Amino acid sequence: MKSILHQLKSISQFILLFSLIFTSIHGTRGLIAELNDRNFDKTIKDDDRWVIQFYSKECKLCEKFRPHLEKLADLPEKEFGFLLKFGVVDINENPHLVSRFLATRVPQYYVIDKKRVYSFTAVQTYQYMFEFLKYRRWKLFPLREGLSDPFSKM
Repeated sequence: MKSILHQLKSISQFILLFSLIFTSIHGTRGLIAELNDRNFDKTIKDDDRWVIQFYSKECKLCEKFRPHLEKLADLPEKEFGFLLKFGVVDINENPHLVSRFLATRVPQYYVIDKKRVYSFTAVQTYQYMFEFLKYRRWKLFPLREGLSDPFSKM
């Protein structure tokens, strides 16, 4: 019995340690990734779909919508019909990404659909955002192209 308890304790400690290491390396908080100037290009893959919120710790609207963003990130893939990842970028700590995305206000939202970038700001409610994502309404917004494309090679 003591042997089993000792093994369970060791396994629990390993899982906790692994979780802490993984979180610190990848910057993941729940199902929302903390994206930054260092990890962005390694994290966003060619065939990924992402919702990214540029925020500031001082932004009351960002803070108010955060629980909705977390709830959306917790939804299973079948709710949207495709895999959708969520990330946040702190504008005060990531000047390169702010410049690259031309993020001029907070909260500023971007959908990255296979490295095609759509920008939008008008998010009122959880239901609005859910339907916006589920029905891919981001495609109704202008596609960021040319010099304004954050993935441009220019």
